[in-house]
Amino acid sequence: MDQAQQNTDRELWRGPDEGNGSYYADSVHVTQGGGIGMNVGGYVIVMRPKEWHSVCAEAVDLRNELDAATAECTASMETIARERERAERAEAEVERLRTKLDAALYSLCTDDYTTQQEVAADLKSGSEQLAK
Repeated sequence: MDQAQQNTDRELWRGPDEGNGSYYADSVHVTQGGGIGMNVGGYVIVMRPKEWHSVCAEAVDLRNELDAATAECTASMETIARERERAERAEAEVERLRTKLDAALYSLCTDDYTTQQEVAADLKSGSEQLAK
C-alpha cells in the first residue's frame, strides 16, 4: 500500500492503559459503514449491531440450556445416590434374613420349637421391611 489510509472509525470507549500503551487498550468504536468494532488485546471484531445482538442472545440461550442440563444432571445424581442407599439397605436386610433362615433350618433339624417360632416371626417382619 503506497498511500496512508485515514481512520474514519469513531471511538466510543477506551479502557485503561494496562502498561503496554494505550494503543493496545481495549476499545469500542463505530465504523464508517455502521459496524461496531471491539478491540480486546489487539484483536478487533467488527459486526453490525444485529449480529452482535444475535451472538449475545445465542450465548444467553446456551447458558440457559447449560444451566437446565446441569440441574437435571444434579437431580439425577441425587436420585441415583438415594436408590443406591436403598439398595444397600435392602441387601443388608436380605443378608440378615438369610442368616435367620439358616438358623431356622438348623433349628428344624434339631427340633428347637422356640427358636423356630422366633425365627419365623423375624422372617415375616423382615419381608415386610423389604416390601417397603
